[in-house]
Amino acid sequence: MKTVRIGLITEDETDANAVGVLIRRITQTANKLSPGLNKYWGKGCARIRKKAEAKMLEMVDSGCAAVVIVHDLDRNPQNQQLNDPIALRNELENIAVPRGLQRHVCIPVEELEAWFWADEATVKLATNGNDRAHAHPSPHLIVKPKEQLERLSRGTNSKARYNTNKNPELAEKLDLLICEKRCLSFRELAEFIRGMVS
Repeated sequence: MKTVRIGLITEDETDANAVGVLIRRITQTANKLSPGLNKYWGKGCARIRKKAEAKMLEMVDSGCAAVVIVHDLDRNPQNQQLNDPIALRNELENIAVPRGLQRHVCIPVEELEAWFWADEATVKLATNGNDRAHAHPSPHLIVKPKEQLERLSRGTNSKARYNTNKNPELAEKLDLLICEKRCLSFRELAEFIRGMVS
């Protein structure tokens, strides 16, 4: 068994915290040891693409053996179609990686909140037990999964009880096996992390 330090580059702080929880849980399932985490969030997707190379250099200098770059597969604002996943992956994989650092590019479709839709208990927690909210066998097909959680969490006063600050709590409760089965991007992330710590 070994522990490693892993860098994490995401679009915002709540993504970094939620994915950090998931990485810790995956690692503990594999070898019972918590990884060290270096987090960077870019306040948006354009900034993480611009800053990723410099941040990876900092991470390898601080002892990281691996880095995970998480980037949502957003919709084109003009036609509401999903952007091209191959083009996005190519762009992210073309960012130079420092020697000694293994990189994994994780592209949730269409955002990491889709992962929560894999698990019934997590959906219920996010939506405050809404009877109309149920897990989905193909979460990547849900249009705007984050907004759907917000909509279904609205109470009688129309105020949404779900917001992204709840994501780390949901990540603690998410059934990892179901999420791996239903979400390819999460399965690939889990396989990468297990490979780093085994």
